[in-house]
Amino acid sequence: VRDQMIKSAHHEATKKHSWGGLHHTIKEFYESNRVQQTTILLISFNFLVTIASLEMTIPKGSQLEVGFKVVELILTVIFSFELLLNFVANFFLEFVSSLWNFLDTFVVAISVASIFLEEIENVSVLRLFRTIRVVRMMRRLHSLRKIINSLASSVGPVSSAFLILL
Repeated sequence: VRDQMIKSAHHEATKKHSWGGLHHTIKEFYESNRVQQTTILLISFNFLVTIASLEMTIPKGSQLEVGFKVVELILTVIFSFELLLNFVANFFLEFVSSLWNFLDTFVVAISVASIFLEEIENVSVLRLFRTIRVVRMMRRLHSLRKIINSLASSVGPVSSAFLILL
């Protein structure tokens, strides 16, 4: 019992003064409501900007094109930093065991590639993948995930009821 108490006290002391303490602090910060809500707002803003840039006819070299590129660059840097923060907060095994993190990594990699491959003719196809970020909100919003799961599970019964009415 005494040895367990000593190990526990040593572990807590080490946790406060080493990587363990820093990791715990970063994880708490990353998982805080403020960070998650800010991420959701940024994802929503990014979605609207991406849709607007894809729907508009923007003249080459115009101020509007430059503005969209600047916003795209800023958001890509922010999402790259958020992915890095996620990696540190959930370090290796926890990070790679989540399919959401693979989706995040894919979308950030596509965003970075679309910036560096600007001169390629069909780079707008890569930009279209950025709209997938909206799916990331399901990961952040547990209530939204519950609603979507409920809707998906009700499709069968509702379809059956509809067929009976026919």
